[in-house]
Amino acid sequence: SFDARIGVDYERIAPDEVVATFVVRAELLDGGGRLHGGVLTAVAEGTASMGTAAGVMKDGMAASGMSNDTTVVADVTEGRLTAVATRRAAAPDHWVWDVEITGDDGRTCSLSKVMIAVRPMP
Repeated sequence: SFDARIGVDYERIAPDEVVATFVVRAELLDGGGRLHGGVLTAVAEGTASMGTAAGVMKDGMAASGMSNDTTVVADVTEGRLTAVATRRAAAPDHWVWDVEITGDDGRTCSLSKVMIAVRPMP
């Protein structure tokens, strides 16, 4: 899976909060030696999707990313990062999440607003 390629380890998956960690590795860095923003974006969407799925799959529904607005607020070159996704709204057809990714030192690396579609399973 994509999460496995990044090395995401889910510590908590619940319909209201998801916590995941991953370690910054050389293959995740951009040409300037910083963690690629796409990795932060992907982890934000993955955590929000997992939380939504945890809440809707029991009803025969699936979770699928709709939108993702991620802002990188600090460069990262190494360390273990923690993503905390917090559900802000749960409508019948979409859920909205805030995701903050922080470094070992507690410094915020990125902030995301992610919307996940809720649709019938195929």
